[in-house]
Amino acid sequence: MGFLAYTDLIPLSFAAQGNQAGVARIDRDRIVAAIQTLEAQTDYIVVSYHFGEEYQTQSNATQQELAHYTIDAGADFVIGHHPHVTQEIELYHGGLIAYSLGNFVFDQHWSTATAHSMILVVTIENGSFSYSTIPIEIKNDYQVVFS
Repeated sequence: MGFLAYTDLIPLSFAAQGNQAGVARIDRDRIVAAIQTLEAQTDYIVVSYHFGEEYQTQSNATQQELAHYTIDAGADFVIGHHPHVTQEIELYHGGLIAYSLGNFVFDQHWSTATAHSMILVVTIENGSFSYSTIPIEIKNDYQVVFS
């Protein structure tokens, strides 16, 4: 398994540069190059994106276009987070896209949407995958329970 993670929702000063540690900003050329490098070394590639609009239960066109681009570039799975609520899951050109898994343990119990989330379970067997979700609820004491 190869795992890559990117964001564009941070100040530019947080980005890795040269010998300076930081986060990987969304840069399509670098993403494609990283996927191509991993293809020779791994069986599956997961790309995690910190993207999307907070508290929106549907992905937007920007998320969709980037996720599709990433699968078309060779990734097998795109896993999103940032909206603090769950968003849809899509099968696209043989890949799996989970636009937002929601919160897991977070102090946003002030709404039903932010208190309910999911665990994504991906099973890989004989060169193919299947998936399921486990709904969870984050209680006021920040304990996660299966719902």
